[in-house]
Amino acid sequence: MKNTIILMLLTLGSGLCCLPVLFAAETDGRDRLYSDYRSLFGPNPVIRIPVGATVAWAGGKLRRNADGTLTYLPGNNGQEVPMTAESDPVELAKKNWNINQQWMQQYGVGLAVDPNQQQAFSAGWTNVISALSANPERYLGRDKAWVSNLNGQGIVRFYVDPSTRQDMVETPFETMTANAFLKSNYYRAMSEPVPVKEPPAAPSSSPRESSERICQAFLSYFAGSKPGEQQAWYGGTLLRNSGTTATYSAPDGTSSTFGPDTLLELIAEKHPNVAAAWKRDFGFNAKHNRAPVSCAGSTQSQPPATPKTRSSASSAR
Repeated sequence: MKNTIILMLLTLGSGLCCLPVLFAAETDGRDRLYSDYRSLFGPNPVIRIPVGATVAWAGGKLRRNADGTLTYLPGNNGQEVPMTAESDPVELAKKNWNINQQWMQQYGVGLAVDPNQQQAFSAGWTNVISALSANPERYLGRDKAWVSNLNGQGIVRFYVDPSTRQDMVETPFETMTANAFLKSNYYRAMSEPVPVKEPPAAPSSSPRESSERICQAFLSYFAGSKPGEQQAWYGGTLLRNSGTTATYSAPDGTSSTFGPDTLLELIAEKHPNVAAAWKRDFGFNAKHNRAPVSCAGSTQSQPPATPKTRSSASSAR
């Protein structure tokens, strides 16, 4: 335990001087959070949830709705939280502490943690280490633990294990050694202010550049998927057919079958939700293109008067 105390004092005694080194690779936690969140409503979500299905998440469940949105169902029968592509993760974290806790653990950012609470935690933690150095028996046993609360819910408990004499920390997710805690996302979220900045948005680009980006994703799907595979796609489902086509069943009941040579404008015109998502994720605006775009082989603009390039997107209700 003595060696552990010395290490912790070296880390914390000078005002958390060493944290930027420990977390140099994690400085993009907020950007990754926003990127992963946006992906939930795109073609390649970090969590695949078919329409009507639920997955365990943040102490509750996450459900995919028919319109492509999500709903967080708290495990404690609390108020449901609707989640859309336009939702601000900061506001979602404030609405439900479990969501905030999940992102603290996963990304190391406390979106709903008050900066004053972070300062209080850091000061309290430093005092604990000082007290432990003066009296090694001060926190011996879980019943003598130092407890720090955030919003009365996010609890961190520090104590010395009587049998191993190890400094231990409990969080809502796990119990670990103090040294491991110092390197954890949860510690970072509790001790480091969250940078205030706008959430990352789809980069502005020319029509050609946006077409190239969307075609890269479009062709990647056809190259990497197998016949019979079905996945959630923009609120509906995308079924890979035999040959070189796929069928999209939209949340409004319509469907379209298309391939790599289908004009993107036809898909966007048939499905406004897809058009809106492509504009958000790729900067692709079908209405502003001077010529229709097909992704067959490579990104290319096709003259609107050439019938052979206009592979019809078959539809049915």
